[in-house]
Amino acid sequence: MLFSNLIQANLKTNKIGKKIEYYPRTESTNVDAWELIKSEEIFNGSIIITDNQFQGQGRNGHSWFMSPGKGIAVSIILIDEIEKHKVLLIPFLTAIGIVKALESFGIQATLKWPNDIFVKKKKLGGILCESKFTKNSINQLVIGIGLNVNEVKNDFPEKLKSLATSCRIITEKPLQREIVIAKMLSFIESQLKMIKDDTRNIINLWESYCNHIEKPISFYYNKKKLDGFFIGLDPSGQAIIEVNNSKKLFPSIVID
Repeated sequence: MLFSNLIQANLKTNKIGKKIEYYPRTESTNVDAWELIKSEEIFNGSIIITDNQFQGQGRNGHSWFMSPGKGIAVSIILIDEIEKHKVLLIPFLTAIGIVKALESFGIQATLKWPNDIFVKKKKLGGILCESKFTKNSINQLVIGIGLNVNEVKNDFPEKLKSLATSCRIITEKPLQREIVIAKMLSFIESQLKMIKDDTRNIINLWESYCNHIEKPISFYYNKKKLDGFFIGLDPSGQAIIEVNNSKKLFPSIVID
C-alpha cells in the first residue's frame, strides 16, 4: 500500500502532489484523471496513484505492465494555459525531471525519443501525455508516468524479461516507493518551470540525456519501417532524422 502522507512529507513542490487521490486498484490512472477533471472536483497539480494498474497504456496503444505493489503508476493533472506550440516539450521536461530524480538514487538513466526511460538498453519507465486544448493553447493536461521500482526479474512477463529492468535490479536493493514518487514529482515540477525558457535550452538538455543522438536508428512511421540517422530535435520537439540523405521532421515515430 502507498501512503499519501509519506509522499507529501517528502515533497519539495509548490503545486504538484499537494492533493493525492489513491486507488488500491484501477484500470488506468490517466483514465481516472480525466474522470476527475470532468467532475470538476480536482485541483491543479493533483496526482492520482495506485498500487495496481491493470490496463496501463503507453504510446500508440501499447500496454504498460505494472507489477502490483512494486511499480509506480502516477498521473499528474495540470489545469494551466500552455501555448500549443510548446505542448510537445512537456514530455521532454517530465522525462528530464525523472532522470534527475533517478540520479539521486544512484541510477544513471538515458532517454529514448520521445518519452522512454532506459538503463543499459533496458526500459525502466515511460511517459504518456494527454491534453485538451482551446484554439491557441492547452488548458487541461494529464501526464501519466509508469516506473519499474521494486520488481525482480521473475515479476516481468516472459516477453519482457530481456527488455525491462527496475530500480531494484539496478541498485540491488528495494526502494521506498513513496520516496521515489516524492523525489520524482519534486524534480518534475522544477523542470516544468523551464517551459517559459528559451526552447533551445530545453532541447539541448533533453539531447544531453538522449541515448541515440547522432546515431543510426531504425524506426516505424505510418506503419512503415525506415532506417535513418537521428540528428536531434527541432524547436517544437519534433525529431530531425536524416533519411536517404535528406533531413526530415517527424512528429511521431516508434524507434525499434
